[in-house]
Amino acid sequence: DTDRLVRRAADGVIVARLGWSIAKRGKGLNMLRIRLDPAQPELAPYVIRQALYEVVAKSPRLRIEVFVPDWMPAVAREAEALGFVRRTANNAMGLKL
Repeated sequence: DTDRLVRRAADGVIVARLGWSIAKRGKGLNMLRIRLDPAQPELAPYVIRQALYEVVAKSPRLRIEVFVPDWMPAVAREAEALGFVRRTANNAMGLKL
């Protein structure tokens, strides 16, 4: 597993996190993890393309999946533009203790 942060140059605030998991034995699938500040949608193409590049460079044959929450529509649009196909939609629940 690899994770990277993207910080805003002006103040060092983290605006995105990208990461990936690559299947070790050549079977299964590879996973992308993207979290992008909703106030920075213009970064979506760069963030998802960088993560995708890193995975394909190391494991070009396996399927790649990415989970994109509903609150990141810019990332979802960019993923679909790159050929990812929306398979499911999920609702998340939490419990406040």
